[in-house]
Amino acid sequence: MAIVLLISPQELKDQTPVNGNVDEKLLKEPILYCQDNYVQNLVGTGIYNEIKSQVTAGTLTALNTTLLNDYIQPALKHWVMMECVRSLSYRYMNIGVTRKDSPNARPISESEIQSLENNHKNKAQWYA
Repeated sequence: MAIVLLISPQELKDQTPVNGNVDEKLLKEPILYCQDNYVQNLVGTGIYNEIKSQVTAGTLTALNTTLLNDYIQPALKHWVMMECVRSLSYRYMNIGVTRKDSPNARPISESEIQSLENNHKNKAQWYA
């Protein structure tokens, strides 16, 4: 089955604090995971597959458009943000797992990571 994203990496960048220079491949896997794990559990497999099929075909019904735009996407973007806090903080390299650092920015602490994750989890649960 073709990969269907219910929110694109670009939409995620446009609607969240994710910087525009973040590589889209770093966002696609968390989007897919969050769709399969959270959205499918929330709306049920039947509706989930129906929406994915309609998105692929470009035939979203009015009700599914409302469900997607007003409820699923707002929750989904926060679930993705929750999942990305760690994945964007660390890189898997041939030398091992590393944490990015630069002269203009510092990595955040573990407690700050957990705080951000909890913040986005709470927002996603509210929309759900």
